[in-house]
Amino acid sequence: MATHPTTNSFCNKSSSSASRKVVIIGLQFFFEAGALPNIMSRYPSIDNVISLQQALEGIIVDDLKKLKALLPDPRKLTRKADLVDGIRSQLLGDNLRKVWAKLDDIQKAAVAEVIHGEDGYYLPEIFRAKYGELANFGTSDRSGTNREPSLLCLFIYGNQIPYDLVEIFW
Repeated sequence: MATHPTTNSFCNKSSSSASRKVVIIGLQFFFEAGALPNIMSRYPSIDNVISLQQALEGIIVDDLKKLKALLPDPRKLTRKADLVDGIRSQLLGDNLRKVWAKLDDIQKAAVAEVIHGEDGYYLPEIFRAKYGELANFGTSDRSGTNREPSLLCLFIYGNQIPYDLVEIFW
C-alpha cells in the first residue's frame, strides 16, 4: 500500500461533508455546507483548542496510540484516559525539548509560524507560499485512512498549538 504525505489531516478534525469559504472584510471563515458558524462552542473541539488536555481528549483512541508510540514512554497504555495522561505528562515534562530536537527544519518552521504568526493558526496555503512546501504531518494511504502521524502532530492540534505547550517551551 503506497503512502502519501498529508498536510495536517491526522491532527485535524476531519469532515466528510462539503465546506464553504466565506470572506468578510479580509477575514476568512470556513463553514460546513448549510451550517451556521458556532461563535461559542458548547463542547470543546479540536478547532478551538484551549489546553493540551482538551486537544488530546478530542482525538480517538487509535490515533492517540499512534501519537503515544512517537514518545519514549515504554508503558503500553490502552484506555483513552491513560493515553491522554501519558502523552500529556511526556509533553509537559522534560521530553518536549527532546521531541522538538527531532523535528526537521520545515516542521520547526510550522511550529514557529503558529506561535509567532499574526493569527496563531497553521494555514497551509500561506505556509506553502512562504516556505515552498507544506509541513510533514505524517503519511496516509490513498483513501486517507491508515494514517501515521509525524512528530509535528504532538505540537499542532487542528491548526493550533495548545497554550500550555507554548508556555512551557517558549
